Amino acid sequence: MSRLAEIVAADLPTGQPLTGVEVGVLRGASASTLLRLRPDIERLYLVDDWSLEGLTLHDGATGEDVRRQAHERFLLPAYRERVRWVEMHSFVAGLMLQFVGGLDLCFDFCVIDGCHDKLAVKSDYTVWRGAASRLYFHDYGHPDFPGVKEGLEGVAVTVLGDYVVRVE
Repeated sequence: MSRLAEIVAADLPTGQPLTGVEVGVLRGASASTLLRLRPDIERLYLVDDWSLEGLTLHDGATGEDVRRQAHERFLLPAYRERVRWVEMHSFVAGLMLQFVGGLDLCFDFCVIDGCHDKLAVKSDYTVWRGAASRLYFHDYGHPDFPGVKEGLEGVAVTVLGDYVVRVE
């Protein structure tokens, strides 16, 4: 169970079909939990390049190992038809989905749990803020990831709990 997904699922609006994005899929735990908790999510774009630059996983898995695990998680029919894979860097994916996909493309929400350094967070905020009605960041204020809070300095946020914030 993903606490991030639980918090986002509880905060999303109800009564309408939703389309969203998750940036930083890793093994897919948050995305699969979100899809299970919110059957009204018709489409979830999963954005990750699985490069794992600067990241050491506790189990020694490589980027390709983690990518394969994520893809296997979404083979179930309940998920398979609802996800779209965007295997590229977050910034490039954001530009592609907005401009190549059409200027009118707008997401109901975007959950960002990608690279946690200050510049990457600023980049993600810049590219995704205009593309989603609700923008969530994970690990805001977490002592191990100061770059998330630093990258959002000066941005109005609402703390939802367990290091999850919604950008206002």
